[in-house]
Amino acid sequence: MAATNAVSGLTTVKRSFQFGGMASKKAKRFIVTFTDASNGVTVGGTTNQILAADLGFKVIEACGNLVVFTTATGAVVAIVPAAPSPDGSYVALADAKSTTAANQENPADLAIVSTQSAQIWVDGY
Repeated sequence: MAATNAVSGLTTVKRSFQFGGMASKKAKRFIVTFTDASNGVTVGGTTNQILAADLGFKVIEACGNLVVFTTATGAVVAIVPAAPSPDGSYVALADAKSTTAANQENPADLAIVSTQSAQIWVDGY
């Protein structure tokens, strides 16, 4: 499966922390925001992935939910369940908007329009 760098060049690290781990492999937490005011961005599925490398990591070990908000006001539009892939190479988003309950656990793309931004915390190294 070919991955698309969905957030490459659109990412801003709002805060970062370093903690624990061995000297050569310190864990980091980044709180990142991404937006594309020109075109919007589609993220989260198996093709439009939020790649570890685009967020400054080799491996993602944990992450929070993706919070989508209106860029101008900061009003929250959606909270989307997220989890690292089994190999830690990307963040997968769940299909929370599906009207079929059985499909809500499946990975799916999320369209973030040009007036919106998204934020997520990610732990890794």
